[in-house]
Amino acid sequence: MARLMGLETVRLHVVGDNFAARELYRKAGFEEASVVMVKELSDPIGRRK
Repeated sequence: MARLMGLETVRLHVVGDNFAARELYRKAGFEEASVVMVKELSDPIGRRK
């Protein structure tokens, strides 16, 4: 369908720890294109979110 619409690329956003989805999409021919790294910083006053 996407090709019929003239699209050349399909992009997905998958949460990093969703390993089942990532493997499913790899098996469907998708490749990982980028990785976003995140580090939670503690509150300097010691409050929790």
